[in-house]
Amino acid sequence: MDIRKINTQARLKEGFFLLLAEKNLSECTISDIVEYAKVSKKNVL
Repeated sequence: MDIRKINTQARLKEGFFLLLAEKNLSECTISDIVEYAKVSKKNVL
């Protein structure tokens, strides 16, 4: 697997866990996760 893809996945996971510390799961959106992960939404899709 490409190192950039691995890095993006790791950042998304970290961003998701940071977001969960502040919001309930039902309140989380993809936009929130990518914002916390500091990645482009284009990299997610």
